[in-house]
Amino acid sequence: SAHRTATKKYIESLGWQVQGELVESCEITIPLVFDNIYEDYNLLQNRAGYDLTPYKGKNVIRYTYHISNYPVETKDQVRVNIIEFNGRIIGGDIMTTSIHGFMHPLMKNIL
Repeated sequence: SAHRTATKKYIESLGWQVQGELVESCEITIPLVFDNIYEDYNLLQNRAGYDLTPYKGKNVIRYTYHISNYPVETKDQVRVNIIEFNGRIIGGDIMTTSIHGFMHPLMKNIL
């Protein structure tokens, strides 16, 4: 779809290569009150110039793609999550699927 193409273009504009199609898309609700996990996650958003605070209580969609050009060898798949509200990108992250993995802000591929 045109929407998906725009999302992929945005990811690629940050220097990341998307491998294959969408891994998943799911609707999530940004909590009205942030717990420690959400506070930390929003700090991560702030580092990339995003802020989820105005979206408290809102339903948003998280799109997940597989990244094929992560510059460091990882045992696990590296994914990019894009969070959108009414078709507008409001945040996201780059992470591995492992519990021992990492999570980065949605930033340019500069590693």
